[in-house]
Amino acid sequence: MKNIKLLTDSFSYLVLLTLVVLSIVHFKERIIHLDSAGFVFDMINHPFDIFSYRVSSWFPLLVISLLSVLKVSIENILICTSVAYALLPLIVFLLVRYVYQIKFHAILIPIVATIGCFSTFYYPVTEVFLGMYLFALIFLVEHHKKWKGIDRLLCFCLLPMTHPFLIPLGVGLILNQVIVNRAIQKNTWAFLVGMCFAFMFSSSSSETVFYAELLSFQDRLFFWSTPPFEFLMGHLGKYSWKYLVLLLFVVGWLVLSVTKFAESVKQTCWMLLVSLVYFVLVGIVYFEGESALILEKSILPFALLVGCAVVVLLPRKWWSIVVVFVLVGIQIREIAMQIKNQHKRLNAVEQLVEKARAAGSQKYLIKNDRISPDIQIPWALSTETLLYSSIDDGGQVTICPSFEGANLEEIDGTEKVFLYPFHIEIDQQELNQNYFQIVGSYTVIE
Repeated sequence: MKNIKLLTDSFSYLVLLTLVVLSIVHFKERIIHLDSAGFVFDMINHPFDIFSYRVSSWFPLLVISLLSVLKVSIENILICTSVAYALLPLIVFLLVRYVYQIKFHAILIPIVATIGCFSTFYYPVTEVFLGMYLFALIFLVEHHKKWKGIDRLLCFCLLPMTHPFLIPLGVGLILNQVIVNRAIQKNTWAFLVGMCFAFMFSSSSSETVFYAELLSFQDRLFFWSTPPFEFLMGHLGKYSWKYLVLLLFVVGWLVLSVTKFAESVKQTCWMLLVSLVYFVLVGIVYFEGESALILEKSILPFALLVGCAVVVLLPRKWWSIVVVFVLVGIQIREIAMQIKNQHKRLNAVEQLVEKARAAGSQKYLIKNDRISPDIQIPWALSTETLLYSSIDDGGQVTICPSFEGANLEEIDGTEKVFLYPFHIEIDQQELNQNYFQIVGSYTVIE
């Protein structure tokens, strides 16, 4: 048994520390990218702001705030931010392993951190991805009945504040007590009320869209014919080779369910039902026009459910750990291979920055048809170029993509700083002068 414990711990540390190393090596590709760049930019300029939602970002938020107050360089802030996100699964593993004394099943954390993950590794601020660690923690502690007191209430209240998609999974986890264990703790209904209460205070613009789409579900009763659901299924089919590890985990889940039929049939049926409900929600709430990256993260919670089901049924044998280790190793290789696309994108950003520097000004507007197709999603280009140009001493520039209906002649010459997809205007005085000094007027890149 000691050998199994040593093998499990060694496997978990190796996987989680490998993710930390990758986060250091590829910090630019992870943080100078879409929402990650916007998040870092916001926190540098407003280091004392506290989000009332997105609780999974509090730890990286504190890191950015502390470093910006200490006037650490932009490059070091980007590195530490990338590492902070990669440390989250490691921290959860340490809590599960040493605080709650869960040994063999702690292997769930490195599994959750890898299977189903590709491009999302380079999109660390995604709430669904981060919220999975909290769900995995709750699942394991609930399964082993290791709660120590108020920590159960706290975790169940934080779950819906991480992302609305985790609410049905959390409710399903609680009802699992009734379905599988034929029992329910006396205070569970209080936790359900607590989740609903937290749900009321977790609203942001993203959640507003989620709720609006959910309430108009009658327009999408045939969810399987909606663009997002068709995309998701097509994505799984087209890139089935990328999801080979996840598919093998699904096969393993079904095989283990058959071999342990008497003890697993109810849990297997329940997990399948929750998975179906989740995919129905994907078809209802996501809308046509979502990027592949946004929809790809919809696969992560399903991978989480599969991982939970497999770990509970996994034989406590050395060979089972070796099999899991090999599969997770293959997945990590696929994550590392994904860097090719991120390199192309970052190189395109670098070329724009060098072109802007050569022109001699700091603020530029660029028409969408002049943006390299390697960038793919350009809405955060203004903050991406600003952060990238702040790493070295070549001079800061910000390049803002044009937007539909914009009159470039009216914008040309303004002293404002335009950022984000809807061109929010920011005065120079609002920027953190220790890091960003963007002056002059806008010119259009031809």
